[in-house]
Amino acid sequence: MESSTSHSVTLFDGAFTGKYMLNAGAPGPHILKKVATMMKNATKISMEKTLNFNAELLQYGTPDGPPEFLDALSSFLSAEYREPFFSDNLVLSAGATSGFIYLLSQIFPNKTIIWAEQLKTKWNSTYSIKECEEAKKNQKFLGALYLVPHYHNPTGTELSPEKCEKIIKLARKFSILVFCDDVYNILHYNDKVNRRLFAYDNPKDEDYGIGHVISKGTFSKLLSPGLRIGWIEIPLKLKKQYWSESWIMRSGGSVNTYTAGIITELLKDGQVSNLVKEIRVENKAKMEALLIILEDELPKECQILHKPTGGYFVYIKLPNNLISTNVIAVLRDQHELLVLDGQSFWSGDSNDDSRKTLANGIRLAVAYPLLDEIIEASHIFCSTIKELLHSK
Repeated sequence: MESSTSHSVTLFDGAFTGKYMLNAGAPGPHILKKVATMMKNATKISMEKTLNFNAELLQYGTPDGPPEFLDALSSFLSAEYREPFFSDNLVLSAGATSGFIYLLSQIFPNKTIIWAEQLKTKWNSTYSIKECEEAKKNQKFLGALYLVPHYHNPTGTELSPEKCEKIIKLARKFSILVFCDDVYNILHYNDKVNRRLFAYDNPKDEDYGIGHVISKGTFSKLLSPGLRIGWIEIPLKLKKQYWSESWIMRSGGSVNTYTAGIITELLKDGQVSNLVKEIRVENKAKMEALLIILEDELPKECQILHKPTGGYFVYIKLPNNLISTNVIAVLRDQHELLVLDGQSFWSGDSNDDSRKTLANGIRLAVAYPLLDEIIEASHIFCSTIKELLHSK
C-alpha cells in the first residue's frame, strides 16, 4: 500500500520544490506556523461563542458574509489604508481568483474582452462612440480591464496617482469595468500607503454611473493561502445585482463562513495587524538584501526593472543572448534555486518585439525564504548569470 506521505500536500511540492524557493508567491513555513497557532486559539473562542447562538456560524451564511466579519474587516482595512473602507461595499470571498471568476461569469455571461495593457489606443479602435453611449445608457460594460495596480506581479511596480486618475477617466469614457488585484497593497516597506484604485472612482462624480472599479483582496498573502478567505470591494449597485441578490449566492449562501468567523476574532484583537507589521519588516529586510547583492554582483547587461517599495517581487530583464528558460533550468538543476520565467506572465502580441524583450526576464520573490536563504540564493543567482554570459 502506497504511503500517504508520497502524495503532494501543497502546490509547491514536487517539481516546484527546491533548496531556495524564490519562485513561491506565498508566505513561508515560518509565517504559517505562527498563523496555525493563531487559528488554533481563535477557533476555540469562535466555537464557544457560536454555541451560544444556535451554532449560527455553521449554518448557510448570508450572501455577503457574516456582518461581524465585514465590520471587523472594514475597521482593519481603514486603519491599514488610512482612509475609510465602508462595510456596505464589502463582501466575503474565497480568495482573489475565485471572486474574480465568479463576478466575471455573472457580469459578462457571454463572450467579452479582458484587457491588460495598451488601453487608449486599443479602446479607440475597438469601441465606437455610439457603442459607449449605448452601454452607459443601459448601465452595461463593453469589456473588462485586469490590473495589479500596486507592487505588480511580476514587476513590483506601482501606479502613480496621475495614472490612477487617467484609468478612471478612460474606464468611464469607454464603459470598461476594472478588476484590481489589490492583494499586496498593505505590504509596503515604508510609511507610504498607496490609495487603491477603487478610492479614485468617486460616487459623487457626475460621470460615476454605476461604478467602474472592483477591488479584490485576500488573506492568502497576509495570513495563509490555505484559509481560502478574501474580500471584494464593489460599487453598491453592482454588489446588489451580482452578489447580494445573485441567484447563486442566494442559493448557496456566503463562502467559507466558518473560517471568516475565526478570522473575525483575529481581526478584532489586533493579531492580524501585528502579523502584517511583522511581515512588512521581514520582507523589507529581505528585499533590501536582495537588491544590494543584485546591484553589486549582477552583470551590467542585466537590468533590475524596478526597485520595489513593497510586495513580494523584483524583476530582472536579461540580455538578448541569454534565454530566460535556459537560465531557469540551470538554476534549478545545478543549484536547486527556483525562480519564475517572465514568459509565464506574458499577455502581449507575440509579434511585438518590445514585449518579447520584456518577457525575457526572471521574477524573484522574497516572501517564502528566510533572510539567510535569500542572501545565499542572491549570490548564486548572480554568479550563475555571469557564468552563462561568459560561456556565450
